[in-house]
Amino acid sequence: MRVLLVHPHLFHHPTPHVPSGLAWIAAALRMRGAHVALLDLAFVWNRSRAIPAALERFRPDVIGIGIAALDNECAFHSITFLPQIRWIVDRIRAATPAPIVAGGHGVTRAARDVLTYLGLAHGFVGGDVVDAARWLEAVGGEDEHAR
Repeated sequence: MRVLLVHPHLFHHPTPHVPSGLAWIAAALRMRGAHVALLDLAFVWNRSRAIPAALERFRPDVIGIGIAALDNECAFHSITFLPQIRWIVDRIRAATPAPIVAGGHGVTRAARDVLTYLGLAHGFVGGDVVDAARWLEAVGGEDEHAR
């Protein structure tokens, strides 16, 4: 199984954050024998090229996208990240038929609304990295009953 984990990283203030949740999921997947790559978009200047290039290079069976936050959590100047995340999901869909699973705190906060907005059928709610790894394997597997 080949799993590409995507870190959208849409907000750099006050500093960029490390995708520790995705790193834990990658470790759990690797322990189960999966081949895992991380596409960290934190410092990618041309996402329109980087996303399809990573998909072409790695050829994943399933893609996991980490959504740590839905907005910048600022009451006075609120910025929602969902349009940018949907743009990333659309670029992924245009480049591969592999299923996409969204997870992270942002999904856990409002799973149904987030998945509907992004047009995704699969989401993971909660923080258990072993369960997240199993879910990615199930969605990306050959078993049609797992989809």
